[in-house]
Amino acid sequence: FLRIFAADEAVAADDERLLGEHFRLVDHRLRQEASYRDGAYTVELTGVEIRGMPLNARVEAEAVHVLARLDDSTSLADVIDRTARETGLERQALERATLMTIRRLYERGFLVLSRSSRP
Repeated sequence: FLRIFAADEAVAADDERLLGEHFRLVDHRLRQEASYRDGAYTVELTGVEIRGMPLNARVEAEAVHVLARLDDSTSLADVIDRTARETGLERQALERATLMTIRRLYERGFLVLSRSSRP
């Protein structure tokens, strides 16, 4: 729970600061719910939770691709760029989905700032 209180509100409120930061995920579970209709699955809900704790957060479906590539040595903007190239997803849409998700996860303690992003 202490990570929630450690989250810097100034970072979470500023898209440019978020994009410049280096994040590390904490141990968690990712859950997706999908429905099968007309010959295809449609993801309806993606979320993360920490087992045994009352913490959870919604994850935008496209942002899952970015979360899987987060390493604490690369800025979020660079991870988004690499993800867009590797997946073929549209960069602007990927950034929007990722920023919404990163903000939620950071504020709820699922992400921590890397020491390498600190001056």
